[in-house]
Amino acid sequence: MSENSIYEFLLNLPLLEVTKVALDKHHLVINCRSKLGGGICPCCQQKTDVVNQRYTRLVSDLSMSGRNVLLQLEVRQFYCSVCDRYFSEQFDFVSEHSHTTTRQAKWIFML
Repeated sequence: MSENSIYEFLLNLPLLEVTKVALDKHHLVINCRSKLGGGICPCCQQKTDVVNQRYTRLVSDLSMSGRNVLLQLEVRQFYCSVCDRYFSEQFDFVSEHSHTTTRQAKWIFML
């Protein structure tokens, strides 16, 4: 089992692929990207694999081994030729404009 697949197992986010891991005294930064091939247009529900651009989104997750875990997500912006519309892929473990995963938000709420 490779180091990246160990982190994929620990994160328990099956639709993410870990591409890089950086570790320092206080932080664990895990670079990830979607394993899905394309996106579904939220307007017309058509599948597209035309990527217009990519950008990075930083999201806090639950701490691991006393270190703050940051997921550095590679987010793809797709173009739908049916609607002539651009949209970014969404992840089910984080809300659209949130900087924390849903499991971290739930853990904070439970405190």
